[in-house]
Amino acid sequence: MKIIIQNTLFRAKLFVEYLMVPALILLSPAQVLKAQEQPGLRERAAKLYSTYDYVKASSIYLKLADVKKPKLKDLERLADCYWKMNDYEAAENWYARIVQFPESSSENLILYGEVLKSNSRYEQAKTIFKQYAAKSGDIKRVANDIAGCDSAVVWMAKPTNHKIKNESLVNTAYSEFSVSRIDKKLFYIGEPNAVAFKEIYGRTGNPYLRIYTASQSADYSLGNPQIDPALYNNGRYHIGPVISLSLIHI
Repeated sequence: MKIIIQNTLFRAKLFVEYLMVPALILLSPAQVLKAQEQPGLRERAAKLYSTYDYVKASSIYLKLADVKKPKLKDLERLADCYWKMNDYEAAENWYARIVQFPESSSENLILYGEVLKSNSRYEQAKTIFKQYAAKSGDIKRVANDIAGCDSAVVWMAKPTNHKIKNESLVNTAYSEFSVSRIDKKLFYIGEPNAVAFKEIYGRTGNPYLRIYTASQSADYSLGNPQIDPALYNNGRYHIGPVISLSLIHI
């Protein structure tokens, strides 16, 4: 009886094994095909980058850059994402690494110099522009940039007595621009607070633009900024700018 039981168990084991093998053979090609259909990180980042979704693209390029030997193209895309997102400090950090690559093009020196200027590092920018001239032999292209850096250093060392007041209520850390005065009211375009608007523009990482209004007091100071409640501000994407028919001369 004992022998029969062992034999039965042995047969059951063989039956299960043979039953599972065809199933594995059938599943394996499908699994391989599915894996082939899924794009890699670099392909996903490239697609997002090509559609101007720099916020999502940068998060993927950041992963690709966090390796022992990152690819120059990945770093260039990452730096460009930050540049276009107006994150100049992050862009500077990556361009500083990019220009250290032996195969880095002279064009990257131009981009590095520009971002240094945006961060008010004029002496460093001047040095980088000179490196571009030495590497490319094209001093004419950066002559104005070098002169601009020299002028900025002089102006910062000898400021004038002019006082500039920031209208902080309407000139915030977000983007505001394109002001129009219509019927004693100011209209302008601005980025809403991310708390109030959940739809995010992939290029900047901030909400889509809306039309704002503001009041102007007797001393010309601006206040009471608010999103215009008109129906045209209910769109899903960017809204603006504003123009009045009374301002058009036909």
